[in-house]
Amino acid sequence: MIALWGHPTDYPMIAVRQALATMGAAVLFIDQEQILETHLDLDVEQHATGTLRVGRERVALANIGAVYLRPHDTLSLGAMSTASTDVQSAAIEFERDLAAWANVTEAGVVNRPSAMASNASKPHQTALIQEHGFHVPKTLLTTDMSAVKRFWATHERVIFKSMSSVRSVVVELSTAHLARLSDLTTCPVQFQQLIVGTDVRVHVVGDDVFACTIEADDTDYRYATKCVIMRTCELAAQVANMCRQLSVSLGLRVAGIDLRRTPDGRWYCFEANPSPGFTFYAAQTMQPIGAAIASLLVRLDGAH
Repeated sequence: MIALWGHPTDYPMIAVRQALATMGAAVLFIDQEQILETHLDLDVEQHATGTLRVGRERVALANIGAVYLRPHDTLSLGAMSTASTDVQSAAIEFERDLAAWANVTEAGVVNRPSAMASNASKPHQTALIQEHGFHVPKTLLTTDMSAVKRFWATHERVIFKSMSSVRSVVVELSTAHLARLSDLTTCPVQFQQLIVGTDVRVHVVGDDVFACTIEADDTDYRYATKCVIMRTCELAAQVANMCRQLSVSLGLRVAGIDLRRTPDGRWYCFEANPSPGFTFYAAQTMQPIGAAIASLLVRLDGAH
């Protein structure tokens, strides 16, 4: 059986569920909106055993062969956002127990919470990315306004963004931001050399690699106000293998990797997303990423 943990309106989750239904796979959907009707009885000795109850359905953990994790912030969803402290604590405890099981189960997990953790620190992940042959931008992490000004003078064009896994809009530094640089003393920020080139998004699903080029007028195409154009592309075998190897080294069976190819042919890597919102790209490129994830889950379940 394949277990899915997430929200019913999440587009990537919908795509994977639909693909699994088409394939006739046995699926247990753990709905975050129904977390109060969901229970996990977990016994951890040499192996994690127990029972997962979703509504009236009971499933032995030993019968789950594959798992797809794409949870949202439970406490911000539906009635949970206004629930009592006791109810919220129960929801957090369930999530903690489910994550603990997902980290140690013999089932194939996409992706284990422990593997996703590399994305919680952009500097740490950047160091791992560089080990696999990709270029990375010159980077400054600082709370010092004068250090930013020196970095900016050296590299001329600079962007800034969050250091953590929390999504932030990537913006090019300009004179309009000078008045805000004093705020750095209360919150460290990541500044990077702006790399000119073509954006390429790569989704790695097991051994499959789906790549597309992206054209947008804005620095951060995810928030572009004008038309964003995506086209499928074929990566050179060496670059595709680098993406596969990076995913494997991070413990990710599925990853969304952000690359940029410079005019002189160098490949820069900015991030490996452990829970990619792939439908944003598949909607334009028609790449069957959801079906590939479903097929991967079916193979993992069959190998269990």
